[in-house]
Amino acid sequence: MPYNVWCFNVASNLGYIEYDFDAKTYPFTKQWEELFAFIRSRYKEKVIYRTNYWYENQSRDLKKNNPLWNFVDFVSIDTWFELDNNPSPSLNDLVADLFSTKVYNRKQNVYQEIKDLATRTGKPIFFGGFGCPSLDYGPKFPWDVVVSSVYNEDVQANLFKAYQQVFSNESFFLGFSVWTINSQDSYKVIGKKVEPVIRSFFGNLTPDPTEPRQGDFHYDSSTRTIRYYNGSDYIDIVTLQSLILHPDGATGKDTMIVSKYEQARYPNNPSLKVGTVTDSGDNAVYRMFLAFDVSQLPPGAQIFSASLELYCYSNFTSNEIELYEVVENWSENVNWATAPATLAQPTSTQFVDVTKGWKSFDITAFVHRWHSEGSSNQGLMMKLVDESIPDQSKYFRSSDYTTDPAQRPKVTILYV
Repeated sequence: MPYNVWCFNVASNLGYIEYDFDAKTYPFTKQWEELFAFIRSRYKEKVIYRTNYWYENQSRDLKKNNPLWNFVDFVSIDTWFELDNNPSPSLNDLVADLFSTKVYNRKQNVYQEIKDLATRTGKPIFFGGFGCPSLDYGPKFPWDVVVSSVYNEDVQANLFKAYQQVFSNESFFLGFSVWTINSQDSYKVIGKKVEPVIRSFFGNLTPDPTEPRQGDFHYDSSTRTIRYYNGSDYIDIVTLQSLILHPDGATGKDTMIVSKYEQARYPNNPSLKVGTVTDSGDNAVYRMFLAFDVSQLPPGAQIFSASLELYCYSNFTSNEIELYEVVENWSENVNWATAPATLAQPTSTQFVDVTKGWKSFDITAFVHRWHSEGSSNQGLMMKLVDESIPDQSKYFRSSDYTTDPAQRPKVTILYV
């Protein structure tokens, strides 16, 4: 059963399964009805169907009149509408394009057609695949990850602003999700000009507060208590236990490595660094290694959450940081040339903003593997997602920092 999932998304990229374009019919309506009934028998939250964008009238009308909308809670659209021929259209250009597209001189009124779809179905509209690459011509073919080789953050930001101006105050508009393929592709939004646009966009969308329902669980962080809603009131089920690991220089294990100086070692260093720094004209890439002894957890303990808190004392940019599980033994004398192996893929990726102070990283999956699954605890490695951009770095206190011991790395584990 899905846990803490807002909706179940169903989508088909096979046009004929959604409708028969040539015959103008819906040959699989019965199968869609049975599929949604099956899903609802096992999943009690919202169920949606996501359709692809369109650019001609027949597809528009077939989508608008499709009986499958009767089986869902709201309509989801992949908004890859082709808007403008210019390599870098302005915000005003793109707002105008949403009422009359310029690509192939189609003059498609995207706004009105989406509004008509909401009216015809009686369902709110959600943009299930939304965005464009931060490249020249991004709004022309927003579905093309390599539409150009010219980097351009402005077109991506302008596209989000245009949709915000046109749709955010409409009663039928439910919201959107941000499309991306992986952490390196041109659709990513973290740390770009579009990021504050997205944050302000969400600020204009105020969802209705949800009422508790019988069977809901709630976690009260102030008392560390899991509570169950019986239909009229919450009942305390269990109070979580906590284990706090806050090692000093003698018991802690953390260090950093740097690509430019492969033999450099940093044992007992009061600082840890992650990111890329310009050093005599070269990019010096820094990565961090940390390990914590979780053997104090009682046998059979079920991990509820685990967080790693690092104190960031110098920070210049917003970045995504990847956390990898280390699979080989290492010491604080490790260097770039002798760095231990990690799993091929990061266990988690987390956005860290530009501010200083405490930064919290979810390491629940790590601690669960080390304790519950019996995996060898060799700690974790942290690195920036994109290490190719110069002067993107963050500085953290290590377990060897003595000026203010409270700022040393800390792990908090909640368990039952």
